[in-house]
Amino acid sequence: MTGRKYSNRRVFPEQEWYEKLRPMLLFGQTAASRAKETGTSERTLHYKADQFEQEGMVSLFPHERTSTAVSPGRNLPEDLRQLIVDLHAEHPGFTPHEIATICFLRFERRPSDHTVKRVIASGPKSTVTRRRYPPYAQIADPYQRRRAIVDLHAEGWSNTALSASLQTPRHRVYEVFKRWALFGHKGLEDIPQWHARKAGTREIDEVGKLVQDTPSLGAYRVRAAASADRHPSFPGDLWKAP
Repeated sequence: MTGRKYSNRRVFPEQEWYEKLRPMLLFGQTAASRAKETGTSERTLHYKADQFEQEGMVSLFPHERTSTAVSPGRNLPEDLRQLIVDLHAEHPGFTPHEIATICFLRFERRPSDHTVKRVIASGPKSTVTRRRYPPYAQIADPYQRRRAIVDLHAEGWSNTALSASLQTPRHRVYEVFKRWALFGHKGLEDIPQWHARKAGTREIDEVGKLVQDTPSLGAYRVRAAASADRHPSFPGDLWKAP
């Protein structure tokens, strides 16, 4: 049975506009980049994207749009608008794109950079009265200070924002990610001899055997398996390939 062909299918102007705007609205592509790809005016793309953020799909159908003016960002859910201003208050160093990314992870809706700026300027009052986490060095519990990095990363915070907000260098952020990937919650605790000596001949041979015997092991698991004897407190099945 042959499939139905749609080569002569009619494409509506509204559909064309949505396809032009979709990479900007969903994936954060810039208007300048999209303008080069589509041959559309960058200014027009900005305008259409802002309209879409304000009015939704109805903005693509000029004849169906209401005559009532809509304030920038007013059609966004109230909790989404509140999140935008609270994120800006918690960390003023956020870029609009970083805030939009966190919004997308929380609500599966990505406001444009322009909408983020306008909500910050004219949105509701922030509910943030104090920072959630003190600077990294001021968190006494080693587990809790590393957990702060993992929790914020899970919310969508970028490595740059994490480093700046917690006032800790980016290499420490990466180190915490490595601990988390290797050991999970155990890795957030103090691990004896974490900064271990360089691998010797025996360890190198062990890694070589692991790669040959179990090629499916990822880089982190190979390294963890090779160092299992130095961390006897961790369960042996942690090193097994998935």
